[in-house]
Amino acid sequence: GRVGLFLEIKHPEDAFAVAKLVEEKKAQDWTAVISFHTQPLEELRGRLTTGLVYSKPPGMIPEAKKLGCSIVLPKYMLATKKAVDFAHRLKLFVVAWTVNDPAKAKELFERGVDGIATDDGEVLKGALVV
Repeated sequence: GRVGLFLEIKHPEDAFAVAKLVEEKKAQDWTAVISFHTQPLEELRGRLTTGLVYSKPPGMIPEAKKLGCSIVLPKYMLATKKAVDFAHRLKLFVVAWTVNDPAKAKELFERGVDGIATDDGEVLKGALVV
């Protein structure tokens, strides 16, 4: 298998350079471009897989859908069961961030998140059995 890659756009003006790099490396099938900024996501709509990162509700799940995103990336405490279910009804994947605690990771997966972002894969590796 192959590990997926999230490339976060921190500066909206970098959107096209990032897209060009992903395409040159033929990484479209396993890379998603994510951002807190809506402008680059809108610009890349239909070109690459995109995801909206957010730390403050409300309304970000419908906004992600409106932008053509495939993924929502809420700060972990916003990934409630209700929010995850709503995102899934809109056919969005949910990836919570940043989770470094095995118990919290397990709880999030029980809520239905599709993935988590972590700073410490080693800590979570033994705790999460698929």
